[in-house]
Order: sequence, then C-alpha cells, then structure tokens
Amino acid sequence: IENMAKKLKRSLAHMIERSNWLSRQAKKSLKAKLADMKTLFGFPDWYERRSQVADYYKEV
Repeated sequence: IENMAKKLKRSLAHMIERSNWLSRQAKKSLKAKLADMKTLFGFPDWYERRSQVADYYKEV
C-alpha cells in the first residue's frame, strides 16, 4: 500500500506539472501541498475479528 501511495503522489505531481491551465504559482502551491501531505494507513481494532467484520458488512 505504501508503494501505491508513493506512485500516486508521483503521478499527481506529474499531472500538476503538465497541466496547461494552472498558473506557475498554483503549480508551486499544489506541489508544496502534495509534498507536505502525510500518508497514513490503518484500520479499526474490530477489523481483525471476522465475526465483527461480517456483522459490519452484512447489509452489503
């Protein structure tokens, strides 16, 4: 998942750079925000208990 997030950030940076409708200042600002973006992954404690997961998704 971490690798996927890194690739996504690189792809977004590339899209920002190649954009022909964003100003230089907007590109600079967006790239700074992208660089500052924290990537966090997690799941709730109950997710490790199959019965609770099944109960949570029973309507799906």
